[in-house]
Amino acid sequence: MKTAFTLYFITILTGLALLCNAQNDSSKATRDSLTNSQLILTTRLLRENDSLQKADDEQKKQLQQQLLLISNDNDNRKKELQQKLSAFEQADSLKKVAARQRIIQLKATSKGIPVVPFRRDTLFYIYNKLGPLNPSDRAVNIEHKLSQLADDPFFIPDSIKVIPNENNIDVTYNELVLLSVTNDDALWLDQEKEPVAQKYAAAVRNAILQEKKDSSLQNVLVRIAWLLLIIVIFSAIVYGINRLFKRLRKRIVREKDRYFKGVKVKDYALLNQQKQIGIVFNALRIVRIVAILFVFYITLPFVFSIFPWTKGIADKLINWTLSPIKSILVGFLHYLPKLLTIIVFTLSRGTW
Repeated sequence: MKTAFTLYFITILTGLALLCNAQNDSSKATRDSLTNSQLILTTRLLRENDSLQKADDEQKKQLQQQLLLISNDNDNRKKELQQKLSAFEQADSLKKVAARQRIIQLKATSKGIPVVPFRRDTLFYIYNKLGPLNPSDRAVNIEHKLSQLADDPFFIPDSIKVIPNENNIDVTYNELVLLSVTNDDALWLDQEKEPVAQKYAAAVRNAILQEKKDSSLQNVLVRIAWLLLIIVIFSAIVYGINRLFKRLRKRIVREKDRYFKGVKVKDYALLNQQKQIGIVFNALRIVRIVAILFVFYITLPFVFSIFPWTKGIADKLINWTLSPIKSILVGFLHYLPKLLTIIVFTLSRGTW
């Protein structure tokens, strides 16, 4: 019986994890689709702003060159160009401030696609397209390649390098391009491509090393041992709860004549002894189920925090599966004082 209950518990956990993952994947696909559309529009606006800025810089450069070519004896023309350049610089400064504010607003409302290769911490975010690839496609490709490297038994961390490639800078592993940092990426982050690529390369290297460490046979065996220990403790607690309520039932049956004498209103038997015992048994059954569910509720975070790739499931799973149970429990706790009052009054009076 105990073995069957343990297997049932494991089956429930596995089923809940699979359902939670399936729902997360579906909602993630929907969110990514919306985010892709928003990011593509935002990138287009950033490019337009960057193009206008470059055009303004070119016009400013031409004015400065004209000013240098004017001879010293042409004061009127020189003064005219200086005034024009001063007005242009003032307008350009105001335009830059407005553009900067616009970019800040765009960034505040445009969330990137997270790169989470091992279902743990986010390494970085993808905000822009690369050729035909949407931001979500880029993130998925990067995650897939990093997973391949994590499975490579001959992985060499120092082989992850940053290499310039035409207009982009690639983060590579031997001949494999893991990701590319584009001009749009640098524009969005307001940084140069080189430091961005170096930062991403370091994040990738550390993530793969951590994944290989967490996935080592020794760590997996230790985590499995912890899981089995938690299941044993959970089973023991549930067994103790069942034993406790079984003893209560036996004691009630043994001493029923002492505590249960029926409920009468004048000469009418409102509740006989058997109905009184039935009501108490049903109440005990509800309390027992609530106690087991509470233990289950407490156990879930420990179970899903054991393995790194399931740490994020715990909170989502609890909110998804146990919110109705929490509502029921809160309602029951609010009603419990009234129920206890009725039981105590019934037991103490015996008859009305």
